[in-house]
Amino acid sequence: ADLIVELRSLATWLQSQLRLQMPTLAPMRAGFHAVPSMRQLHMHVISLDFDSDALKTKKHFNSFTTSFFVRPCLWEAKL
Repeated sequence: ADLIVELRSLATWLQSQLRLQMPTLAPMRAGFHAVPSMRQLHMHVISLDFDSDALKTKKHFNSFTTSFFVRPCLWEAKL
């Protein structure tokens, strides 16, 4: 659980730094995919306007907009 707490803290810091540089940036959310797409543990930080060329397919979009995208506090509670 310590690593999850550390990653959540880093994501919060990153969001604040991005907001300082780009005050009009859309709200952001951090989380993990319920079924990992990579072997390494990683957390996503994504803007809630979902305006990105990287969100090319419905499946990819859904991976950030449904319960498949799990907030760090939920993983902390389970661990």
